[in-house]
Amino acid sequence: MHKRNQYDLSGSFGIGYDSKGNEFWFDLEDYDKIKDYCWTIHHTKYVTAKNKEHKWIMLHKLIMNDLDNKYCIDHIKTERKFDNRKSNLRYSTRSQNNMNKVMQKNNKSGHTGVYYHSYSDKWRAIININKKTKTLGDFKNIEDAIKARKEAEQKYYGDFCYAKSQEIANKLEEII
Repeated sequence: MHKRNQYDLSGSFGIGYDSKGNEFWFDLEDYDKIKDYCWTIHHTKYVTAKNKEHKWIMLHKLIMNDLDNKYCIDHIKTERKFDNRKSNLRYSTRSQNNMNKVMQKNNKSGHTGVYYHSYSDKWRAIININKKTKTLGDFKNIEDAIKARKEAEQKYYGDFCYAKSQEIANKLEEII
């Protein structure tokens, strides 16, 4: 017996439910593309299913027509990997996709790219650009390090910086 997802197609976008009742979102126009798969929320927090060859595929890759993995598909609102509406997805390079990652769990400063550098006894701000780490400086107080990091994000990452991505996503939410 083939498992099926439950769907709610009554709103402005579709809501799918995996076998545990977890929601995932998609555009109504993509329903025919996704309906024959059994979608589940993978431990990586992506919506996944197995294809006919029993290989894992990701919902956002199917929706953006990238099952051969030629591109990197970025979720603009990173904490919403269950939101696979096209308004929340964009093509990107691997480097751009890494620019708006959420903060790592082991971060102690509370800000990405800012950490206490014990050797200098100061707060250090860093940023990664094209696989290279650039030190932005060492600062006596954390606020200055955070400011330097945020300015560098705007300069080097543009629309792909975390704050800008969230701003774009929030504007899209207002429209939708």
